Amino acid sequence: MIPAKTRRVLSISTLWPNATNRRFGTFVARSIEALHRETHWEPVVINPIGLPPVAIGRYKALENALEDGVEHDVQIYRPRFRLIPKIGARSNPQAIANAVIPLARKLHAEKPFDLIDTQFFWPDGPATALIAEALDLPFSVKARGSDIHYWGEQRQTRELVLSAADKAKGVLAVCEALADDMAELGIERDKITVHYTGLDRDRFRPHNHAQLRGQLAEEFGIPIGADDHLLVTVGALISRKGQELVIPALPDLPDARLLLIGKGEDEDKLKSMAKSYGVA
Repeated sequence: MIPAKTRRVLSISTLWPNATNRRFGTFVARSIEALHRETHWEPVVINPIGLPPVAIGRYKALENALEDGVEHDVQIYRPRFRLIPKIGARSNPQAIANAVIPLARKLHAEKPFDLIDTQFFWPDGPATALIAEALDLPFSVKARGSDIHYWGEQRQTRELVLSAADKAKGVLAVCEALADDMAELGIERDKITVHYTGLDRDRFRPHNHAQLRGQLAEEFGIPIGADDHLLVTVGALISRKGQELVIPALPDLPDARLLLIGKGEDEDKLKSMAKSYGVA
């Protein structure tokens, strides 16, 4: 039974599954759904979707994702904001705020929110700071990894990341190591709360028997011995995920098999590396 709702939170997240990218940001969606299911908080989600002035290629499909609706009992709104791919990163927070503030004001007037939550430091954090100021509400922002290690280190975005942390009522990090890195970047360490990402133990649980190894070997067409060490990484195939650091180590691990699960611009590069090291 879902608890009675006595508080409302507006969650701003560019990371959220949609009709085009159904697995995008699923970890954020599952956590907000659990918040609704298990607590007295009622979350309402605004999932801004960025599109260039002319939507071509992968952006063309995203136009079909601009649909509002109730998903897993949570109300989702998907306004469009304009972006300039690759070179317009610094302008994205303001563009998101411009698109979200009118909608957020309308929702807040109809049924007030107690606070605003955002699930990523870039571009969501600086955008939410602007939205929270417009609605005169406190906000929290959560760091997950690349939003600190990549965007927090970029000259054109670092200042806005630090400003969002300074203005936030609460700052979260997914682990102690990330919290320490945030402090090194310039965020007040005492302000950071470590909040681990939850795990659905009904869906993800350990199995350790030969039948699964045989199934994997057949499905992927690779030999996996009973005593082999099976290494797996799940994530986008992009340079900052670091898959290229593991492949060169494989020649020194003769009893290991590596599975890279994901898609991304580095796929051909990683396949080429595997061949060049003789571990394809």
